[in-house]
Amino acid sequence: MNLTVRQLRYVCEVARLGSVLAASKSLYISQSSILAAITLAEAEMGARIFDRRPARGVSITPAGQRFVAAARVMLAAETEFNRSIGDLSGRVPKVLRIGCFEPFGALFMPEMLRSYIDSVGDVEIDLVEADQVQLQERLVAGQIDLAILYDIGPIGIDSVTRICKVPAHAVLNADDPLAARDGIWLAELAERPLISICRTPQPIS
Repeated sequence: MNLTVRQLRYVCEVARLGSVLAASKSLYISQSSILAAITLAEAEMGARIFDRRPARGVSITPAGQRFVAAARVMLAAETEFNRSIGDLSGRVPKVLRIGCFEPFGALFMPEMLRSYIDSVGDVEIDLVEADQVQLQERLVAGQIDLAILYDIGPIGIDSVTRICKVPAHAVLNADDPLAARDGIWLAELAERPLISICRTPQPIS
């Protein structure tokens, strides 16, 4: 089936709590992500897992009960697998797969990665540069663990953390008289030719 372990967990949590809203709060994810997992699971099964009851949550169908029972076996197996290989973490270097919006590579990543390695110790970093769309696609596919992006346009990711705010800025030639000043007025820039003034979006991960 084209379902991830995470999506199975979403469906099982709805079955346990009897509500998409309650499951959303329990798992700290959006209701839309849970509904998408349910829709995919029902499409894979060819049967409804839940009956929706307006203002009263959901009730599980007989087919849904069989699905959830099988899913819980899978989740229990995953838990046992993670427990069994847990002792390997002390011997094998951890790998953190980071996706980075291409312009950020030279601006932010060296200092960020140095601080991270200093705080956690032995870790292997796999850094991938790509554009906004590609990074989000790789996150959804599980090809990277996190992405450093601009906070611009639709972000189809459940968990977003703002790591810094970059103020609006202008790039001037080093010989320009304005470059030597501590501050300038926007009106002064507006008089210059070939200058584009825009708000810089905020990097997020």
